[in-house]
Amino acid sequence: MMKKNKLSLLISAVLLTQSYSAFADQPEASELVDRLYGGVHAAYINSDNDRLASDGADYDDGFGGGVEVGVRINEPLELRFSYTAMNADLQSGSDDLWINKISVDMLYFPTYQNFYFLGGINRIDYEEGEAAANLGAGYRHYFSDSLALYGEVKANYQFEDKYTDGIVRTGLVYFFGGPSEEPAPVVVEEPVAVATLSEVPKDMDNDGVIDSKDQCVATPANDEVDATGCTIVPEPVVEPEPVVEVQVEEKLPELAVEFDTNKATVKTEYLPRVEELAVFLNENPEATVKINGHTDSVGAAAYNKKLSQERADSIAALLVNEYGVNASQVTAVGYGEEQLLDTNNTAEANERNRRIEVEIKGLKK
Repeated sequence: MMKKNKLSLLISAVLLTQSYSAFADQPEASELVDRLYGGVHAAYINSDNDRLASDGADYDDGFGGGVEVGVRINEPLELRFSYTAMNADLQSGSDDLWINKISVDMLYFPTYQNFYFLGGINRIDYEEGEAAANLGAGYRHYFSDSLALYGEVKANYQFEDKYTDGIVRTGLVYFFGGPSEEPAPVVVEEPVAVATLSEVPKDMDNDGVIDSKDQCVATPANDEVDATGCTIVPEPVVEPEPVVEVQVEEKLPELAVEFDTNKATVKTEYLPRVEELAVFLNENPEATVKINGHTDSVGAAAYNKKLSQERADSIAALLVNEYGVNASQVTAVGYGEEQLLDTNNTAEANERNRRIEVEIKGLKK
């Protein structure tokens, strides 16, 4: 009865992990790449019915726990090493027996999210060591970018005697480190060479082009010259066609949206501003808008550019999908940290650089 209660508790933890995963605070897979993690777990093993101890007794089910370490190799793949010790009762004729299991598993996340498949090799010790392989699946729920709860089920196949054991496992893992933060580059100014009077290039006609590059050495003093020192002949002035002026009563809307760190979800408090922009575009179908996403310089440049594009896309998606703006009127571009407003490495500068800007074109004036 005690074993059944432990198994029920472990299976309930696995099912709870799977059902709660829909609400997980899932970090981006790119944020986990190259990060090491460690963890602890509880495990239950359902031994093959054909397994017998050295005294002929049948193995009962086992329950125990262990530790693990792993690393996220790339966005879909993870490598994990683990050790598990489980205490199994013998149904008759003997005392309890400890089962030791050392595993090397590869975890594959097909959608880069919580669900994963796993497969690997291991050494399982029922009185003596046996080589085996395991295959299974699991779910991982993230409490934060570093801490996660998981549950998994797998089958363990022992090659020599062809035994198949079932294993249920749940545990906690912690990812060390975080998204990389690259320090601002140190700019070293090159010393400026001071020319002596004998080294000053000559410009005989004082037109701003030195004699060695001047192809017109006697241009009048008041003439505007090109890079070759020759007089620029102005092109004939073409009178523009008359423009029909149309008064635009509406003030062009402004859009100021802030995002949480490493997130691209538009907060509810900013929806009225997005809706105001949508009303303006719907009332002016000849106008187009470009949504420009910008980040600060903290973190990797490639990650920042991807994040800024996601933020710009989230604004564009609201305009089109929620407020009925024609998709041909909207474009979204993420610039990352390419167009910083403030290059200082301060919290105020970073806050100023994290922004959304809009460019509206096509209005008749």
